[in-house]
Amino acid sequence: MDNYSISGGMENESTIEVVPRPVDRYIVAALFSVIMSAGLFGNGLVIAAVIVSKELQSVTYAFVVALSVSDLLTMLNIPWSIVAILSTDGWPLPHWICALTGLNMIALIGFSICTMACIAVNRLLLFTISRQTFDKIFSPINTALIIVINGVFNYTVASPPVYSNFGKLGYDRQYSSCTWDKTNSNSEIFELFVVSFQYPIPLLVCITCYIKLFFVIRNQTKVMLSTQDSTGSTSAASNLRKSLSKRQMQVTKSMFYILCTFLACTVPFAIIMMSSSPGRLGPYTGCILLLNSALNPLIYATKMPHFKTDMKRVLFCRYSQAHKRHEHGETAPMCKQVTTANCVLTTNHAICF
Repeated sequence: MDNYSISGGMENESTIEVVPRPVDRYIVAALFSVIMSAGLFGNGLVIAAVIVSKELQSVTYAFVVALSVSDLLTMLNIPWSIVAILSTDGWPLPHWICALTGLNMIALIGFSICTMACIAVNRLLLFTISRQTFDKIFSPINTALIIVINGVFNYTVASPPVYSNFGKLGYDRQYSSCTWDKTNSNSEIFELFVVSFQYPIPLLVCITCYIKLFFVIRNQTKVMLSTQDSTGSTSAASNLRKSLSKRQMQVTKSMFYILCTFLACTVPFAIIMMSSSPGRLGPYTGCILLLNSALNPLIYATKMPHFKTDMKRVLFCRYSQAHKRHEHGETAPMCKQVTTANCVLTTNHAICF
């Protein structure tokens, strides 16, 4: 591995070890390309499904759409990361391109993680407060405001190097990436600042909400089934019981996948960035972090019945069917089964996602 020295001005005189070896550069560049292709396709499919299906154009899916847009923009910045990782003699293009890429990557990844936390809170409140209160909290205006505040917050966290010497955005020669320049005297403090604001709180929110949501759904399902038993068991009630049991398992699995994916993709990067000597693992944990943006369409879209159906129709160019379903007022089969008078939960919400 190569070493180089930087001195003078506001920067520390130091010797920085260039981590990526030739084989690492090619492997990471290939992984970036695969992640970018999958992310562009998946997130583009989610956005297209919302455009062609009026049924998906609602406040309920606003956070999912915001997440997909953020992830799509993250994918569009990856080509510059590929240029950086393959450049052995420094950044070959104008500096502002790499600096802007670093700003966008830091802010957009943070926005994506915070949006997942917003989705977790949204899902929890859907089952723990009245529908009227829920609709007031997540009105179109409030939802748009939450999304805007989320974006402003993450760009604010990423932008101190733009107007001060608190870190420096641009080419990181140590890891051959467009993030922040480690030759700046405040680089380590800026890294800690970003990681501290963007990761621990959303992580805690996701874990807390999904664990609590699991127990809420389980308890409310028991109440419904108990009510059915007290009024007499019928063939319809038996079918409902089976449907609810299957539905509960699907919800549990979905939450498990969401939580595990969030942990698997973000925690390794956060730990490596906070360690004193990340070594060769640094670029690879960056790949894992970006992988989260490519996996989100699979986790959030395919687990939602409406998204799953409309994404298939978009994929196979059956746009007219999506419009016909909306015009005829069709709903998901599970909704039809549980939205009867005897199938309403104690919080006035049916188990229908």
